[in-house]
Amino acid sequence: MPLPNAICAQVADPTLKRELLLVLPDLVEDGQHAAAAQTLLGILREDTRFLACVLDAFGSLVLEEDVLAEVCDALGLTAQRSQVSTRYNH
Repeated sequence: MPLPNAICAQVADPTLKRELLLVLPDLVEDGQHAAAAQTLLGILREDTRFLACVLDAFGSLVLEEDVLAEVCDALGLTAQRSQVSTRYNH
């Protein structure tokens, strides 16, 4: 059976995907938190509409320092991209 985070990445319906992202930390075991973080980053790279629920899910994951640093860097880049795209949409 695939990991819950792999299933989450394949869901097409945005409403269902948001719900799965929000419960993802509860569905994975402690040893899977790093993999869940990678899945969340991948989803965020594909579609920034999920930023709020991805941030919420990250708040419930326990990550090693190196994974946490990678997540912070990626989230910073996502925030910069969001500001640029918002600026040009006016």
